[in-house]
Amino acid sequence: MKKSIVFIFFVILLGTTVFAQKKVHIGVKGGFINTDFSGTDNNDFDKRAGFSTGVFFHTISKKGFFGIQPEMLYAQKGAFLIKNDLKTEYLFHYAETPIMFKISIPIKVIHIKALIGPYAGFKIQENITEKNLLTNEVRKVTDDTSGFDFGMTGGAGIDLMLGSLLLTADARYNLGFKELGGVDELEDVKNSNFSINVGVGIKI
Repeated sequence: MKKSIVFIFFVILLGTTVFAQKKVHIGVKGGFINTDFSGTDNNDFDKRAGFSTGVFFHTISKKGFFGIQPEMLYAQKGAFLIKNDLKTEYLFHYAETPIMFKISIPIKVIHIKALIGPYAGFKIQENITEKNLLTNEVRKVTDDTSGFDFGMTGGAGIDLMLGSLLLTADARYNLGFKELGGVDELEDVKNSNFSINVGVGIKI
């Protein structure tokens, strides 16, 4: 987690240096996540809903074409698995640090943008439960899944530059590169999810 915070501050310092005397905003954001697992053994998993929330630091060049947006987020990920009358729910809680690089097409106060960048995630907590669909009996399972996740994020959206106020919205796809492990069902699967996000920032 300390390495992640150092990385964020490094990118913030880089952004403020590269975009000195340009538009800089800090803000809060949140979003809906439709999360799943990817990999060769993911065919039996079903998607589940989650959410993310956190803060972002946004820099944009003077003409509005290029920007950097590091973020610090809380995010829920996971999936369902139904097998032999047993429903297993995987829910993972992560502290994530996406670093988004963006290219924008500014049209007056509207900036149409494309986003791409890496992310690192550190597992805060995991909740794995098994429910017997015949008896409705539920029990909690303890497993040693990976505590670290990383991957790439890409997407598109719009920014509204209203004086000192920034309104932002985007849709993203996250593809994890780290296998979850811990149990047989997760040996060859990774996190993947689609998200819709909105946020508001102020100029600093």
